[in-house]
Amino acid sequence: MIKNILITFFIFYWGTSIAQVSWQKTPGPNESVTSITVNSVNTVYAGTVSNGIFKSTDNGTSWANISLGLGDSSINDVQVASDDKLFASTATHGIYQYSAGSWTSVNTGLPSANVLVIHFVKAPNGNMYMMASTGKIYYWNGAIWTDITFNFPANGRAIAGGPNGNIYAGAFAGGVYKFDGDNGNNWNDMNPGLDARRAVLCFTNTKAGSMFVGTHIGPWRSVDNGNTWQLKNTNITHLTTLQILSNAAGDILCQGHNNVPKGAIYRSTNNGESWTQVAANGCDLYTKIKQHKSDTIWASSRFSGATTLSYSINNGASWVNNPLTISAIWDIDFSKDNTIFIGSESEGVSRSDNGGQTFTLGVGNSIPWYGNVIEIETDANGFIFAGGDWWTHILWFSTPADNGNVWTQFTDPDLTISGAQDLIFDQNNNAYLADESNGIRMAYNTAWSATTNWIPSSAGLPTPANTIQLGFDNYGFMYAAVYTNKGHNAGLYKSTIAVNSPTLTTYTFTGNGNWDVPANW
Repeated sequence: MIKNILITFFIFYWGTSIAQVSWQKTPGPNESVTSITVNSVNTVYAGTVSNGIFKSTDNGTSWANISLGLGDSSINDVQVASDDKLFASTATHGIYQYSAGSWTSVNTGLPSANVLVIHFVKAPNGNMYMMASTGKIYYWNGAIWTDITFNFPANGRAIAGGPNGNIYAGAFAGGVYKFDGDNGNNWNDMNPGLDARRAVLCFTNTKAGSMFVGTHIGPWRSVDNGNTWQLKNTNITHLTTLQILSNAAGDILCQGHNNVPKGAIYRSTNNGESWTQVAANGCDLYTKIKQHKSDTIWASSRFSGATTLSYSINNGASWVNNPLTISAIWDIDFSKDNTIFIGSESEGVSRSDNGGQTFTLGVGNSIPWYGNVIEIETDANGFIFAGGDWWTHILWFSTPADNGNVWTQFTDPDLTISGAQDLIFDQNNNAYLADESNGIRMAYNTAWSATTNWIPSSAGLPTPANTIQLGFDNYGFMYAAVYTNKGHNAGLYKSTIAVNSPTLTTYTFTGNGNWDVPANW
């Protein structure tokens, strides 16, 4: 303790011998100053809680109240523009501008005349940025305010400007963003790796090459192979995004829930720029959306809804409730045109052989399986896989001939998983399994059997790794969405090598007509 005191004294002594900083109280405007700003000729302006605005032209030696003509005496923020005009935010009468000794109300373009400002940021040519208490961001061009919030997330809390003219804004639980007005009016995510403030809940890659991830504040999109991300949640109110799907028509579907909780499905026809709610059957959340035929999409759900199964025959634009109402359905997949498998909370694996008109519950004696059946997937050869939770060695398969009537359990000792959360296959039909706490297991495509070797494939992932979804990009790299409640030690991970090289398509000339006509190939 004595050593610590001596060191502290030594540092203080030498610090004071090098440079001393002292403060002297000025005879300021009053004791409740809320904000202060200085113009190019060293005129100081101070806003106060209840006495308006004061000005000093002699470095704070004397002050004059300049509030005559100002609509309100309670001031939230003051800022000098680049042309030395003064902007002031009042508590109840919006924004005023001070120039040549007089005040002018400047609320044109704002949603009301009493917008409360968090902070102003000056821009070139006398223009101004500001963030309102609603979290919205506005730009003043000398005549009117324009809403430039665009894809900036909700709960904006701070805004600042850099010396090179860059504008930065911060959102509560959302991170920091930089405004890019030259390239599509976007707020660019400045939080590398989709960090702890935004836990990643799902991942998908579209045929056009865009990537999407779901978070608690909505979908994010990357159009540069994951290097940068932009929040794309326009019109979405069920922000916790649990799945994103690119359908056969190229539209994007996402499903999420709000705080009630209630679930909904949204559809975007412009690559995520805006969304339209297309389904909400009263469930607390949708659990899975999957493409069946080119024009048919199915959605499973859980709890409280009018049904636990819905379908769309117009690319997700509208939905029809299937009459099936059972416990929570966690996943759905298809082995034939009219054969549908579902995994649920209490019924194990159920099957429909007539396109979903009726279902046989608990096929293959799957009802006694321990826990929920949370994953159903079919490989390229028609084998059906079913995975559960709450236990170990909880992965089964059924051959195409058995069609779910007989199941074989995988028994590899390495397959110690606590929840089969996703299963995908590459172009060689190799399997990749995402586990609730133990990362990823991989099995090479052979004759599937109880003793199939499942290889731990989690090097580079955090420990433990709650891996909730897997997917491939257009270059064959695999992505894993790893989740924790607060996002720490989690995020979106990319394989170091391509494991699913894009499939090459061979076209054959029909021998009829011209070579340069695509229809002849």
